[in-house]
Amino acid sequence: MAANSENADRRVVPRWRSFREALVTNELSPASVAKAPSIEGKAFLEEKEAAWRASRHLPFAIDLVSAANVLGETKTAKEAAEFIMQEGSKASLTAQQLARSILSLEKPTSKPQPLVSRNQIISAAGLLKARRITQPRNAFVWMDLARLYVLLGQLEPAEQCLRIALNLAPSERFILRSTSRFYLHSKDPEHALALLRKNSRTPSDPWLIAAEVAVSSVLQKSPKFATAGKGILAASGVLPFHSSELASALASLEMYDGNIKRANKLFETSLREPTDNSLAQAVWASNKTGLGQIHRRFFQIPNAQEAMTFNAANHGRWAEVLVHAEKWAEDESFSSRPRLIASSTASSLLGNPKQGEEIARAGLETNPGHPGLLNNIAFALIEEGKPAEALRAIEEINKEQMTPVDEICVLATSGMANFRLGNAEIGRRLYEAAIHTTEKRKQPALKTLATLYLARERVLQGDVEGFKQFRKAYDEAKKFNDQPRLLAIADRLSPQIRNAEKKLSAI
Repeated sequence: MAANSENADRRVVPRWRSFREALVTNELSPASVAKAPSIEGKAFLEEKEAAWRASRHLPFAIDLVSAANVLGETKTAKEAAEFIMQEGSKASLTAQQLARSILSLEKPTSKPQPLVSRNQIISAAGLLKARRITQPRNAFVWMDLARLYVLLGQLEPAEQCLRIALNLAPSERFILRSTSRFYLHSKDPEHALALLRKNSRTPSDPWLIAAEVAVSSVLQKSPKFATAGKGILAASGVLPFHSSELASALASLEMYDGNIKRANKLFETSLREPTDNSLAQAVWASNKTGLGQIHRRFFQIPNAQEAMTFNAANHGRWAEVLVHAEKWAEDESFSSRPRLIASSTASSLLGNPKQGEEIARAGLETNPGHPGLLNNIAFALIEEGKPAEALRAIEEINKEQMTPVDEICVLATSGMANFRLGNAEIGRRLYEAAIHTTEKRKQPALKTLATLYLARERVLQGDVEGFKQFRKAYDEAKKFNDQPRLLAIADRLSPQIRNAEKKLSAI
């Protein structure tokens, strides 16, 4: 059976966008950064100012203006911004826009076009490599280059760039959050957590506390700074936008602990002025906590694609899921989640396994060996009538990345492939192993889903007991009010069962 990102618990882990995109979303607004103590950040800015005064050339001006957009404008930074404007076309469009922002001529409001092809990413990386030479101490150039390496699936050079960025700006919020997201992506959450916990800035910055709470939750550890985060929310000294992800992360803690009333109160706080990340968390959690329907005005905020994907799924609008997930994948190009939900939807609910296969294969470019994506490729191949190819795809899975949900889905998909190859006994044992694992891992919805698919395969093999098993599982599926996908799959499988029943009764 296909895996999708709804099967896994979602946390408010940091987004990782380009430096310019982070400016557009207002995450890095100087006013909010200035409220948090940042000795290293001040020293970093002063260093850029000294370098500019010593050598009044364009690369040093860009270095200073880039830093000032994050750490706060100064008189010297304004001088550098004026110099950039005087240089005209010698400066890049991004540099000119950053200079305009410092001079209050124009705030960066237009979202950069996504890099959707490998050639575009390689070309952009080439430009950043050139800037890396002319601006070797610009931490934000190194961060953007690291991100492009991740999009190309090159994790080692990405990590080298990140280390340089951290050395240049060790307490900069953008650097810390982006680096922690990299280590989550590269399956090293312990490193991400250590990075956030050891930094002196984290206890006073709501964005960093939100990241620490989320990463701790990924590792099923108690957050170190949750109490400090609650104090920040209670003090009401931070603008709602800048505390939104903190409220959302704390709400998620309460939800996972079963404190639904407190969770919903915090989710409501997070929605006063949500980021796209906290909005997505609220939409994802809404069916689970009874938060209710999220008002449509929230979906007008920038980068709301993930939230819109979950909202469409919550309402059973499966074609819309694909549309929004595609845009989500453009925004978070290295994330497996949008392609998991899109490939699963295409194969399981829209009857288009070929499209499901193509979507999942696209995700492998930045997530090689990913268990969920390869499982979905295998599922799609089976639906295309290629069960032997499906088993070969499963063999490519990186076993070290397997989660309990992955294990369940892979066992079930392997069972399906064996049924189609005529190995009914092996297929049944694999499905039963998947069902046993759902019981052990306390995944009742996945148990029902695996049982539906097992019953379908038994029916297709002419096993009359499969009809009873399917009807019982279908009745179970109707009990999961917070799982619209589950009942939709059950409804999609039902005609196959009815047709098989008619053929049997006609014999």
